[in-house]
Amino acid sequence: KVPTLRGKTIVLFFQEPSTRTKISFDIAAKRLSADTIAISSGSSSIVKGETLIDTAKNLESMNPDILVIRHPSSGAAELIARRVKASVV
Repeated sequence: KVPTLRGKTIVLFFQEPSTRTKISFDIAAKRLSADTIAISSGSSSIVKGETLIDTAKNLESMNPDILVIRHPSSGAAELIARRVKASVV
């Protein structure tokens, strides 16, 4: 482990199934000493009708440093990046 991201929080926000991508980002973040929180489509308020932007804004209110997004719609990460202060991957 290296302390590069110590004290940083990364939200892994995956709206489609992904084993390799999610685990790869989670392991990389942990090796850089970041804290991670994983959210899937089934555990987000999107299942109750909340929009993607509203979900991103709610996540932003918790002050994550980085949002890692996997979404089936092309351009979803860019759309979120224009609306939140956190870095979006």
